[in-house]
Amino acid sequence: LRIPLPPLGEQRRIAGILDAADGLRAKRRESIALLDTLTQSIFLDMFGETKHLEQAPLSDLAEVQGGLTVHSKRSKLPVRAPYLRVANVARGSIDLTEVKEIGVSDRELRILALKVHDLLLVEGHGNRMEVGRVARWTEPTGTYVHQNHLIRIRLQGSRVHPVFTEYYLNGSGGRAQVASVAKTTSGLNTISISQVRDLKVPIPPMVQQREFMERVAVLAHQKETALQSLKVLTALFASLQSRAFHGELQGN
Repeated sequence: LRIPLPPLGEQRRIAGILDAADGLRAKRRESIALLDTLTQSIFLDMFGETKHLEQAPLSDLAEVQGGLTVHSKRSKLPVRAPYLRVANVARGSIDLTEVKEIGVSDRELRILALKVHDLLLVEGHGNRMEVGRVARWTEPTGTYVHQNHLIRIRLQGSRVHPVFTEYYLNGSGGRAQVASVAKTTSGLNTISISQVRDLKVPIPPMVQQREFMERVAVLAHQKETALQSLKVLTALFASLQSRAFHGELQGN
């Protein structure tokens, strides 16, 4: 392999430029992590450990629905729909960078099409800490569906808000409940639909939930701005790397 070999002083100058750009990315990631921590702190400050609040099982508060089993026969179905997989659902966010399509029947599409504020819970994962992670669907109602390794929670009535429920299930209280019932088979950790229906959710006053939602919305806007900035910095770093190793950063 042949590599460009500028003088050592020039190598140090190029390394300094790349280090500075990478340092900006690291600081932006830190700010995003701090925003997530701040949201969790606000939740604890407003609701405490939630043990003193009225509790109700999800079966009383929501419609809990499994997803589509992926198999080869679906390729023959006439309707195609984008579907979410475990890889698309992180804890508290949904990544639509790579979305695959699947064949569905008209009935399946009617039943499984996602609606705004639907919660998606990861049913199975190799990492025990990731089972039960939840993200809220915020896109307009359309044709997106989900596979069977995700469980949809569609809240009914007005006792709990989806934003509050998402943060509770992703927090210490929800995670502890999932950990207590999750089963391990051949290295895969899973939670069943019936166990999800039995998960207890605290019910604080709705005015308090709305206040939390408003505070979360402000932080979410700040986080989105930070994420966009991180994308720009990542593109800048990639450009600098390319120029550096094509000899285009050499100079005075």
